[in-house]
Amino acid sequence: MLLLVGFLCTNSSGVIGLAVALGIVNWLIFFGLLWYVIRGGCPQTWTGLSLEAFSDLWDFLRLLVSCSGMAVGSGCCYYLICIFLGIVFDWTYNYGVEMNSMSP
Repeated sequence: MLLLVGFLCTNSSGVIGLAVALGIVNWLIFFGLLWYVIRGGCPQTWTGLSLEAFSDLWDFLRLLVSCSGMAVGSGCCYYLICIFLGIVFDWTYNYGVEMNSMSP
């Protein structure tokens, strides 16, 4: 985090510099945690990969599919409400432009 703040205070690159610095910091955190786990920093918790890790995979996949369905459904409802309100109250004249601006 100090690297991120130091980079942003000394460099005036704006939003692009922020994105680059945040990406670098996130990769440093990832490799630091990976090094800690592989090096043996958690001997009581990490004993290596085994088949036991995949024992409840079916339950996880069922939960994953249901959560994905809920996320897609809520996104579709959001778009439908925006279109409906735009048509009923005639807030806009070009619905395609508005729908494109709502895309993530």
